[in-house]
Amino acid sequence: MSEQTGGEFVPVEDPSKLRNAMGLYYSRYAVLSESVEPVLSIPYYDQLGLGLVTAVATPVITAGSLLGVVGIDMTMADLLADVTYFQQGTLSYAFIMDSRGRAMMHPLLPKPTDVGADPVFVDLRNLERSASFIEVYDSMLAGGNGSKSFTSQRVIPKGSLLTEGVTTIDVATTYYWTPIGVAGFSLGLAIADGDLQLRLLPQTPKRDLFTYHEIERNPSLQKCIYYTQAVAENTSVVKFSPSAFLNSYAYINTDETDVEVSLYKQYMEDTVGVIENPGFVDGVRDDMIAASAAERLWLKAPKKASDSIIWRYIASKNQIRILPGKSSNKLYSSTERTWYKRAMANKGMTTLSTPYEDAFGAGNIITLSHTIYEGNSGGNHGTDDEVVAVMGADFTLEYISALLSKYEPCQQQSEDQQTSCFLMDTSGHLVMHPDFVQENAINCGVNEDIFQRHITEYDEVSLLAKGLIEQGKMQRKACIDFEKIQYHYFWEIEPTRLSDGVWIEKLPSLEYEMVFVPDTNVFIVITRKSGSLGHTGNSCGSCSDTCRFNSSQSCECPCNIPASYGYCSDQFQLLLDDWPTCTPSLKAHANLASYSQQDHSSYGMCGTDKMCDVYSNNGITCRQKNCIWLSECSTCISRFDCLQNHDEFGCSASVAKGLTSGAIAGIVIAVLAAVSSVVLYLICCRAKKTAPPTSAAANATSPAYNTQNQAVDLSYRGSYNPAFVNQGGALSAPPPAFSPLTEKTAPPSDFHFQENPPSYAASVAF
Repeated sequence: MSEQTGGEFVPVEDPSKLRNAMGLYYSRYAVLSESVEPVLSIPYYDQLGLGLVTAVATPVITAGSLLGVVGIDMTMADLLADVTYFQQGTLSYAFIMDSRGRAMMHPLLPKPTDVGADPVFVDLRNLERSASFIEVYDSMLAGGNGSKSFTSQRVIPKGSLLTEGVTTIDVATTYYWTPIGVAGFSLGLAIADGDLQLRLLPQTPKRDLFTYHEIERNPSLQKCIYYTQAVAENTSVVKFSPSAFLNSYAYINTDETDVEVSLYKQYMEDTVGVIENPGFVDGVRDDMIAASAAERLWLKAPKKASDSIIWRYIASKNQIRILPGKSSNKLYSSTERTWYKRAMANKGMTTLSTPYEDAFGAGNIITLSHTIYEGNSGGNHGTDDEVVAVMGADFTLEYISALLSKYEPCQQQSEDQQTSCFLMDTSGHLVMHPDFVQENAINCGVNEDIFQRHITEYDEVSLLAKGLIEQGKMQRKACIDFEKIQYHYFWEIEPTRLSDGVWIEKLPSLEYEMVFVPDTNVFIVITRKSGSLGHTGNSCGSCSDTCRFNSSQSCECPCNIPASYGYCSDQFQLLLDDWPTCTPSLKAHANLASYSQQDHSSYGMCGTDKMCDVYSNNGITCRQKNCIWLSECSTCISRFDCLQNHDEFGCSASVAKGLTSGAIAGIVIAVLAAVSSVVLYLICCRAKKTAPPTSAAANATSPAYNTQNQAVDLSYRGSYNPAFVNQGGALSAPPPAFSPLTEKTAPPSDFHFQENPPSYAASVAF
């Protein structure tokens, strides 16, 4: 080709960099043209760590002679920041298409800061697969503009892409598009009909409501070591998402000064209205003020209520408030976290995660999360209501295990029958299994062997998986992962497929009874063994990242198969057009804490760590959640010391177990307080809704936000009918009235969760 065109031959020594090399090769033709318009090269990965970069170049021509070329490199993160962090309701979004029809930015693709060294450029039609979109695509490709309304599909992440997959909904949408004048790029907006952006009416700032998450900048804060992280133990902090700033790119890529952080605080607590907004989008301060009510409730909760709660937090689109206060990575955005996505996919439900390692050193934890709706006068909500925030709490595995062990059907033992229980979620992944607590004691409470365990891979439990698949109760789903060029298969158990939420699988010497826990994403599975069962092995075969079968009935773990991608055409050869696109997975950098480089040797251990040398009543475990029992040393040390001195201690650790009934009851109060943490907060808070810019603003106000008026119902619906017992306190009948602000003792023995609790007059409005 170089001989025919008079050009040059460019060898590609590394085939994995073919797309980048081809992009740079073709950019040569752009700068040799006689056009005076700037041109952009195909985005390529910057080797210095800036992510995707594009070269913007224009020729310098005088009297028809080319004098040279002027160009600069721009990061795609900077160029596309406004599109990346576009916010207009829950189901609306923006996207960018280049002159060849490729999606440069789309919510179903990774953000420019998250793209790896070998990016995939996808034809926009692979992401927007409605037949009606072809007209939009053709017009954008021709440089046109316009609008068109039709029904299109939204892909909703159900939590973790790897374990839970995605679901889809059809949404009436109006598309708007226009060229943006540079290198043939076009901007598109997909505005869902009726999608509204909630904003508070102006709130009254107060002093001492705001502490920035970079706690090392604040010398007045009392700090201590909590697990492995320096924290402000009794102060919640606020971490803003990049979307909270008018210039998201500048926030991400420049270090904040002490002066800037000081301006944040002055603006957030400005009671007289004289401090100029230092760069936040509208409504951020009002969000912060409203959420500050959570801290007051968290700090007033009984001490026992915190024994098994690691972190507590409340998050909106633009910020998160967390206790204890800790520093976080700048790229941390709560809306990208799996606990946030899981709650949003299960509106009004109490959702549980599978075990995972805490990014801040607390070991393996399980997260509970719940949505908060826009308030209304009746306090009744449905899934169509607007969600304004998500609340979450991280628990120790020991707490979840202790709570499960109190469930009466799990306690029924006899000479002829052994009974045990485990929890699994609606994707078939194990949330809690009797083996987990024991396995978690290995390596100072961090054991990856219990992560993402699916029932298809867990030996005897695989018999249950096989039965669910054969009976059509657990169905195989798939999505297309354009980033990794593969199809991702996952499982889904829809509770409505079970008769009254119960399913029983009877096998020789073994019986499974699976019971859906209403208003949650989990099932309780009761296993009854009789006689000598022996070792059954895995009925589904060994697990592999690559699928062994391509059948909806194949009993195997969640897995992947390669997809067919045309590198020259940027087109995927889809096996089935009705398979949705996988949502982008969470990137590793977003998991990292923002560890300070300062010396923390002067900090003491936080309050509970000071008790690590105190034995429990039985003398073989530790009382506190962040203490480790060293069996060889017959002593308790903090998890931090265990991690730091693992070789010295040997660390054959037994993590604290055996929560008292008072502790469990206290935590139950804390969970309710978390779900309704906005109780008693400024009834005058009212929300206004702002319509999309394409329609008239809707100025109607509504009462203060409150939580979904249905708490978790853990009543048992199987062949037995005892409740999910908490030391004599069932969790299914109506609870007595109490104030989470003033309750200081354990609840009475008839304390329950219930399906229709009294309305929580929650008032945190986002």
